[in-house]
Amino acid sequence: MQVAPEVSYKNIASSQRIKQRVAKELAHLEKIYPRLISCKVLVERPDGTRGSKGHLARVRLHLGLPGGREVAVSHRSDDNHAHEDVTDYYFHENEVTGGEFDQLTIGEAITFRPDMGKKGPMARTVHRRKISKTTS
Repeated sequence: MQVAPEVSYKNIASSQRIKQRVAKELAHLEKIYPRLISCKVLVERPDGTRGSKGHLARVRLHLGLPGGREVAVSHRSDDNHAHEDVTDYYFHENEVTGGEFDQLTIGEAITFRPDMGKKGPMARTVHRRKISKTTS
């Protein structure tokens, strides 16, 4: 990474355990995408209940990519699925069908074919989900 990662916290205290986990995940991200320019990480507790145990955090990433491109990613945990394993899938812009990578927006629904790449789980043949608009 060309710029040192910035990590901030909201409604949650920074702890050695959280710092180690963030460092581990950032190292993994850099292995998968070594051309990453910058990364801002926000770790927050959405419910605002400071210090309560058992609540999962929300993590938001803002990534700086070559060519001035930026990507924002967030993951919100659902307390009803607190023990459910979550798999992150990575994909290259060439996996987006129809050359629509530049049109993807944050939070947009996609479908993909899961696969195992050399560096971990990958999304293949990524399609933007078309949402039909109906009128009342």
